[in-house]
Amino acid sequence: MFPNALSEAVRLDGYDIALPPGVPTSARLRTVRVRPVLSRYRFATEYFHTYTTTRTEFYTEYYSCGTGTTTQTCSRSAQRQVTENHHVTDAACEAAMEHIPIAGGVYLIQYDFYGHGTCNVSCFRQLDAGGAEFRLIPCGPSEPPVYGGSSGGEVIAR
Repeated sequence: MFPNALSEAVRLDGYDIALPPGVPTSARLRTVRVRPVLSRYRFATEYFHTYTTTRTEFYTEYYSCGTGTTTQTCSRSAQRQVTENHHVTDAACEAAMEHIPIAGGVYLIQYDFYGHGTCNVSCFRQLDAGGAEFRLIPCGPSEPPVYGGSSGGEVIAR
């Protein structure tokens, strides 16, 4: 979609969550243990490219000139090469959410980037469905309690 450079940021309560560099070829998955308190998540994506331009800049130099006790200010034209780096955003989007996890719960916070200015963040709770199976329900006040859970929730950000 965007073959250029990628900058991604995931923050949990103001702290950066490290992501591997480079443009991903599939979904990224990152597991983070969180406390069962109000948590704020912020996701940001920017695809960009850079280019460099060089231009000639003309300016006037002033210097002292003259002979003996008579000096004056003289001037001359000069030029120099100025190189500038430019950063161009090809597509970018930010999304944020707040969530209070239930102690012992396992959650999936999913960030989807669709294109410039179009992204979404969703929250799901993972529930045991027997065996190695599980099902996802939306986060929120209708979540059932956790029995025999640990003291913290676990969030899977992708």
